[in-house]
Amino acid sequence: MLTGPENFHFSGRNEGKRTPSVILAKIDPAELGTFDAFLLGNLLMSQFQGAIVVPQFGFFATLAHKELLAQERLIAGINFFDEVPQLKNELLLIEKKIGFLTTPDDARLLAEFEGVVPGTVEHTDWVHRTIKGRPHPS
Repeated sequence: MLTGPENFHFSGRNEGKRTPSVILAKIDPAELGTFDAFLLGNLLMSQFQGAIVVPQFGFFATLAHKELLAQERLIAGINFFDEVPQLKNELLLIEKKIGFLTTPDDARLLAEFEGVVPGTVEHTDWVHRTIKGRPHPS
């Protein structure tokens, strides 16, 4: 059982109250295998009650993560929106998005969601800066 004292703790203690703790898990599909890495990562995410940071979210993404997005508990790093077609709209609705070294299509999409008017110098500059790695945090 993963919640035993010698394995993982999914919650900590704070004056008798249950509070989220931290789980750091370097899950490498090359070492564990794709299926095992996907399963373990999603198991850990499903059990943890606090904020979840997933730098390579495109690998782990499932429709079950809509709930984490709705609860504003997910910080997701993706390489491009086509990695997560089923969650693309939910990710675009996140209030704070940072585009960094994006594809041209994703840069234009992020600019649109930021309200930058296409066909303007501001839009062109915004898209170019986002593609080249000078992000525009929203």
